[in-house]
Amino acid sequence: MIYVFGDSHALKFVWHCPTRWIAGLTCHGFCGGDISVMVEEIFNLAGVDGLIPRREVGWNIFANEFLPLVGKEDAILFVLGEPDCRIQFYYHYVRDGIPLQTLVNATVKRYMDFLNALDYRVGVLDVIPAINQDNVYEFDHYADRSTRAGIAVMFNGALRLACLANHIPFLSLWDMVADENGFLIDEYATADYTHIRADVPELMAVLDYQLEEAFGCGLGM
Repeated sequence: MIYVFGDSHALKFVWHCPTRWIAGLTCHGFCGGDISVMVEEIFNLAGVDGLIPRREVGWNIFANEFLPLVGKEDAILFVLGEPDCRIQFYYHYVRDGIPLQTLVNATVKRYMDFLNALDYRVGVLDVIPAINQDNVYEFDHYADRSTRAGIAVMFNGALRLACLANHIPFLSLWDMVADENGFLIDEYATADYTHIRADVPELMAVLDYQLEEAFGCGLGM
């Protein structure tokens, strides 16, 4: 059986397989990093200057509620990285002067280290194209959509190569849902333009095929 864990972009799987998703969960933070700029109001968590301690949002849920359900014959698909590409990387690039590629590479390395430490069959799904969302959370530093598209391309490229090197299945919908600018195509977007729709049969069929190829089991479609 396929189990799915991740940020809100895992939501499209809830009608097909056991899924646990946490809004705004960052890949870097969940996998043990220290950077996080999500405002505390999003999760109603106390923090210094809006910082959320590493793993606080998702680790306990993953380790204590999600992972015990997964058998050794099952597989886990992780859906992480979109909040990092949309907010985290650019914020720290501007505020701290850390090159975007450095931030991306550090996050991908933490992701791989985390996955390799799990004694389960695992795979990852790529980050979706840049969504049509303004700076609704009023961060001090928020990239325009074209810049966010470039960051997503950078992240997915690094993630694909890392998965290949670590023999971890890399699943992708990018070629189907991205336009020539790296933006999420409207017809595949939810009504608020922030996620990929779960009711598009051809998209879920592609994911089902890729899962079957990777793990010998799909979404049961």
